[in-house]
Formats: sequence, structure tokens, C-alpha cells
Amino acid sequence: MESRALLKELQGTMSVTEISRSTGIPRTTVREFYEREARNIQEVIARDNDEPAPAGVYFDNPVRPLSIEMPPVVTVERDGPVRTALLYGDTQFPFQDDGALSIVQQITRALQPDTIVHMGDLVDCYTISDYDRDPHRRFNLQDEINMARAHLAGMRLIAPDAAFHLLEGNHEDRLRRLLWRLSGPASELLNLDIIKRDLTWPTLLGLPELGISFYKYDGQQAHAHILPKFTLIHGNLVRKFGGYSARGEMEKYGTSGASGHCHRLGLTAHAKLDGSYIWAETGCTCKLDAEYSQNPDWQHGCVVATFDTETGAPSLEPVYIYNGLAVWRGNIYRA
Repeated sequence: MESRALLKELQGTMSVTEISRSTGIPRTTVREFYEREARNIQEVIARDNDEPAPAGVYFDNPVRPLSIEMPPVVTVERDGPVRTALLYGDTQFPFQDDGALSIVQQITRALQPDTIVHMGDLVDCYTISDYDRDPHRRFNLQDEINMARAHLAGMRLIAPDAAFHLLEGNHEDRLRRLLWRLSGPASELLNLDIIKRDLTWPTLLGLPELGISFYKYDGQQAHAHILPKFTLIHGNLVRKFGGYSARGEMEKYGTSGASGHCHRLGLTAHAKLDGSYIWAETGCTCKLDAEYSQNPDWQHGCVVATFDTETGAPSLEPVYIYNGLAVWRGNIYRA
């Protein structure tokens, strides 16, 4: 059989190399023959369609199947029972960082979360702390309260429909410790109904008027059902690096969750025989040059959490704020 006719007969049944081996025709000759045939076919098609022949070389070699198994197509339930939450904290008025708070507010406006949680230490309680205090500081406790109330009101205006929660932190707990140390006749003030009712953070901050729930800094904070199958606490662990404190809190409670207190932004995950868990450190929104700590390992930031309300499956997005700038979901936010 003539080589040309033989090559036409074998076209599409084997690769160029296999045809060359079975017929003894050089591989370059086989390839050139099929390239010419492909160009001739494309020229005919182009003439019939009154279109120029496309550039490039066309091969009629059979496609070899891949040696890997392709994953099945998954349908995403975009309208499913999804709930979003914004977690931020450690603001410590009057030592807040206005740039970090501005970005948190911008993200809140863009996200319009179902839930907002301030993770605690909203105010510093500087003048009633046990630590050494700068006598030249001009702010008093009422100033801190006024600044914090203004911030909470601003957040409520940005997200009027969100469920809003405030966790008490160790800084707010300084008020309780101060009152418990009253001695002598002054301790009798603690028995007055008006003191019990009004000398509390919900009353001082005007939380009922703003529709904000409050959770004390005690063992019950971890049991509050704010988010589905997700523990929220201010926290009391501070370990060496970002994510280490989160790991300690996760090991302590044996759940997924989030905490503040350490002023770091971190994420850790752990799988055990009884399930998988994830925990976030929510960063801080206070100044990074505290007088009681030189060059601290702190990070400005917040965490965006998304939940499947049926299973409680979470997705956590730490939002890192650096020098008044954050990049989140393809957008740049500047203070």
C-alpha cells in the first residue's frame, strides 16, 4: 500500500510515534503529513465559511485520558441558612486607635452583619487600676464612659438591625474589684438598691437604650449562646505568639470559638476523634504604644465569622489592620 494511503487509513487510530513504529515511516514524515492534511482541511472550511484560516497547527492524534479522577461538580447553596458576625475588641477608651476603629466601622457598613460582638475591654478604667498611673493623664472614668457610649451609638447607627453584644473584660472588672475593696462604713453603700441597680456597666454605658446585651466577666460568659455552637469569651490567657493563646483557650473549653485579651490576631485549628475545632484571637483596636509595655507584639484587627446555622460550621476571616489600612474581600479600606 502506498505510504500516503496507509497514513490516511491509520489517521486518528494511533499517535504519531505509534504509527511510525508500526509502519517504519520516519516520525517527522508522519507528523508533517498530518500537519499538511490539517491545514488543507482548515483552508477548505475557511473558504466554505468565507473566513481566513486560523493560525496554528492542528493535530488529529487521539486524546489520551488523564490518569487522575476528576472531582464531582458541587452545587453551592448560596441562599442557605447563613449567619454573619463581626468580632472586635480591646479598645480601651481613652487609649483607642481611631484609625483601627474607622476600618472596623467601614467593614461593618460593608458587611451589615447579623451579629456584632465587642470582645471586651471597651474601656480602660485607667484611674481605678492597681497599676502605676501617669498623674498627667487628663481623662477620668466618666470621660472613658462618654467616649465608649459615643462609639457604641455610632456602631448601632451603622448596623441598626444587628444583634449587638458586649463582653465584659478584665478592665471593666476593675470596677467590681474596686467596690469589693470598700471597707468600714463605706462598704454599706453596696447594700443600697440604687447602687446595685445603677452602678453597673449596662447602666453606665446606656446599653439597654442601644439594644446591646451584656455578659459579665465570669465563668458564665462562655455559656452564652450568642453564636451557634461557638464559644465567645474575653479570655484570660496571654501566651508568647499569635495563635498560642487561641490554642490554650480552645484546649480549655474543648470547642470552637474566639477570644480577645491578648491583643493579637491569630487563628488555630485542631482535629480530634470527636471532631474538628477552630479558634480565633480577635486582635485589638487600642493604641500599640501602651505606657506599660514597650514594643508589644500586638496587632490591630477584627474577625469576620460566617456560620451555617443548621450545622454550626464556621468560616473565620481575620482582618489584619496595618498602619490604618486593611485589605478584605478584594477591597482596600483606609482610615
